Order: sequence, then structure tokens, then C-alpha cells
Amino acid sequence: MAVHNLGLIGSLTSAVFGPPDPEGFDARTAPIETLRTGLPRGTLSPWAVTCLFTAGILRRGGRTGMGVPPYRTQWHDEPQRARVLALSDTELAFEGVRRELAPDAPSRLSCLFLAEDNDEGRHGLAQMFQHRRIVRVVLTHCLRSFRSDPLFRDEHLATVNPPGDLTRSYWSGTPHPQHRMWEWLLDGQVALHPGEDRQALSAFAAEQIAAYRAWQDSQRLDAPGATQGSV
Repeated sequence: MAVHNLGLIGSLTSAVFGPPDPEGFDARTAPIETLRTGLPRGTLSPWAVTCLFTAGILRRGGRTGMGVPPYRTQWHDEPQRARVLALSDTELAFEGVRRELAPDAPSRLSCLFLAEDNDEGRHGLAQMFQHRRIVRVVLTHCLRSFRSDPLFRDEHLATVNPPGDLTRSYWSGTPHPQHRMWEWLLDGQVALHPGEDRQALSAFAAEQIAAYRAWQDSQRLDAPGATQGSV
């Protein structure tokens, strides 16, 4: 979606950089328990909405998956459910510590994530996002920003009963012992770099959307080989 937006309008905007939520919801100040068990919306990034919304359904005893009629429903299995809950727990742990140590920093739940335009940044993004197009952007508006080491978050997510110093180190802005790159959290807006080919980016986004739609069509209940047992 980010690639599509950049190719379509040439810019990306963080969730909080715009009109306030009509009901006053703000991810930066909403109670953590509301984010944990509720069904949040509004000033959250699309990724955070998906993560927290899905986790909220699971914590309420619900069932989650992908696809509704006329498409097959692929219910999440136990490893997928555990992954969603772990992602949610990690992000909420980091949000709680942000409010304590760096209250003026962007929230990971509503910001844009950027890498520095250097070898470290490009290599790090290539490792995290294989088969994705990496493009340069320029900063056009900044409400707030923060530089951090993403390895603290990765270690927290991969650790059973992670120690609290991982979240505190992240929000202190110190490098991880195995530091590879910095990530920048931004509340604001970026635009496609003038040196990037917007038409090529749009074409790449169109290819990705077409591939997704082809996969989606293959999941229809009336697709060849489909059975009611997959619902």
C-alpha cells in the first residue's frame, strides 16, 4: 500500500498528521488496556490497526482468519495466533515505555518508519523486506521524530519473557550491541525523491496489486477445485 500511495500521489503521511479522530481517539494517549483488549481505530497506522484489532478479537475469545464469502475463509492456526499476540504484546510494551521515557517521541503505533539513505539503511531494508521496492523520499513536514535501533524491538519479539531493558534501551536511542542500522520514527509527511521514477513505481505497485487480485480470485468459493470444507 505504501508503494501504491507513493506512486499514486507521490507522498506518504503518518496517521496523526491530519484531522483528529471524530471521537477523540488518539493512539499516543489512549489507555494501554484499551489498546490491548479493545478494537482500536482512528490515529493508528494501517499495520497497527491490523495487529491490535486482530489481537483484540483473539483476547476476547474470538476467531480470526482471512477471507469472507465469496472467498474461502482461511482461519489462523495456533502459530499464527501466537504470532499476532506476540506482535501486539511487543508493540504495547514499547508504547508503555515510550510514554514514560520519551513522551514527545512519535508512537510506533501511528508513525511512519524510515531508514537512513546510506549503505547501512539500504542493506537493512533489503534484509527486512525481500522482493520489495526500496525508494528514496524527502521530508516535507515533521511534527516529531525519533532515531532508534530496531534490533531492540526484534530481540524483544523473539524472546520469551523479554527483559524490560530492551524497551528502555530502544527509547534511550542507544545502539544495540549488534547494531546494523538506525530507524527513524516520523510523525509527518514524506514525498518521493525527485530522482525516483514515479511511473516505474506506479507500474511496480500495479503488478503487486494484480498479483494479489489473481491470488484472491483463486480463493473464491466458486474457483476450480474449491470445496465448502474450506470455509
